Amino acid sequence: MRRFLVIVACCAGFYLLLFQAFRVLTDVQVLKTEYPKVVYDAKEKTDSIEIVKKRPATWTNLGSVSPLAVAAIVLSEDWAFYQHSGFDWEQIRNSFETNLKQGRFARGGSTITQQVAKNV
Repeated sequence: MRRFLVIVACCAGFYLLLFQAFRVLTDVQVLKTEYPKVVYDAKEKTDSIEIVKKRPATWTNLGSVSPLAVAAIVLSEDWAFYQHSGFDWEQIRNSFETNLKQGRFARGGSTITQQVAKNV
């Protein structure tokens, strides 16, 4: 019974994630000439994404970043990035179990691929 509830909850969460992602999809072609900018409202404690025409001054070209730094960043965010094909099912399961035990969202289990899909 517990396994069934875990599967149902995972399916429901995945459905809601997809619904949310499709609801806010924009034309990604715009990202060839424009840039996403995260705007945080400290008063409301919310953030939003604006598309701006000018490249943010703090951005740098990926080619000018050390390959070791890029690898370290990728692995710090998703240690199994090169082993899974977009979904790390073990981490998703572990995250779900931890969150269920603690009764709150205490741990995430998304991969870089899932985060990119969500944010696009």
